[in-house]
Amino acid sequence: MSEVISILQPIPGVVAVDIDELYLFDQTPQLQQRLRSDVPQIGLRTEIEPAQLLLLDPAPLGLGVA
Repeated sequence: MSEVISILQPIPGVVAVDIDELYLFDQTPQLQQRLRSDVPQIGLRTEIEPAQLLLLDPAPLGLGVA
């Protein structure tokens, strides 16, 4: 959550950041303090399974002008 806040705070015009929900898309919507992403792993037949990249969905951010 601190990384999300640190990205939003320096934007010109942002006075405060209030995060009500932070969760992975396949989880129940709630406020998580930390989201853990998958790291690369060796899978079946020694193939490497990729890491997970966490992104913000810009739609619900409410980044309109107040």
